[in-house]
Amino acid sequence: MRVCGFSFVRNALENDYPVVEAVRSVLPLCDEFQLVVADSTDGTLDFLRAELADPRVVISEAPWDESSRTGGRILARLTDAALERCSGDWGLYVQADEAIHERYHPAVRACLEHHLGDDDVQGLLFRFRHFYGGYHTIHTGRKWYRREVRVIRLGIGLKSWGDAMGFRFPDGRKPAVVWAADAEVFHYGWARSEESFRVKQRSFTRLYVADDAELEGNLTRPDEPVYKNSCYLVPFSGTHPAPTARRLQARVAAAQKNAPFGPHTDTPGQRALEWIERRLGVRFGEPRNFHLLRGKPGPAGHPAQPLPFDTPPTA
Repeated sequence: MRVCGFSFVRNALENDYPVVEAVRSVLPLCDEFQLVVADSTDGTLDFLRAELADPRVVISEAPWDESSRTGGRILARLTDAALERCSGDWGLYVQADEAIHERYHPAVRACLEHHLGDDDVQGLLFRFRHFYGGYHTIHTGRKWYRREVRVIRLGIGLKSWGDAMGFRFPDGRKPAVVWAADAEVFHYGWARSEESFRVKQRSFTRLYVADDAELEGNLTRPDEPVYKNSCYLVPFSGTHPAPTARRLQARVAAAQKNAPFGPHTDTPGQRALEWIERRLGVRFGEPRNFHLLRGKPGPAGHPAQPLPFDTPPTA
């Protein structure tokens, strides 16, 4: 069995992306890792070549096409640029602000081996933990995706879809997937200081608007807190993936204390939907980039699926 990891990044230093930690968090699962660096202006390429000097990591360059920025499509194109360089049986995708805890590595590897010969299984589905305002709070709101495909079977034609959130076939068909046992992806895109968030927000929002005039209307105002209190916030008291330890130590203030939160912004309707979701365990209207296969037994010694979403996170 051969596993190839893949990802992309642009201006990782300017936007404070933990891409080194992201790659290192999955590297023990990979025979090779393809990392595409889009045209950067902050020294990202040289930085990554120095920090990821591992024979398994292949760093390539790609152009940055401003003409395809609307709707975030450029993110999918760069994901595909990395995916096209992959070879082997499975492709393991990790975005530049994600990580997989080492405690889940045995389960992920067991699932990959167990389903290798079953062509019905076209990918693995992971649950997500979205850190918000720091490293000790998780956002579980309806705007935050609870699960997504992060492993796909190579050589069957799957491509990055939309703004690189998931994968589909060119005709729009969704891949058939099973759970990666109880494995989770830790998402750190919103675990940053207010200053860092505003820099990243400007860069990221530009990918979804047609011009800079529209951009300004989509940014958080300077006098407005970037993080808001919500009924969807839950505390996290567990451990983080080992590769993030040095990053956490370098950001002691952020690691010990979340950024200041603004007042609650939840509407009565949002609170009602949250109440229903907590009690029924169902999120109505939840988008899916996959078909979840039922009745497929998982590898021995590992759960067939994660615990319920309302289980307190202690990883």
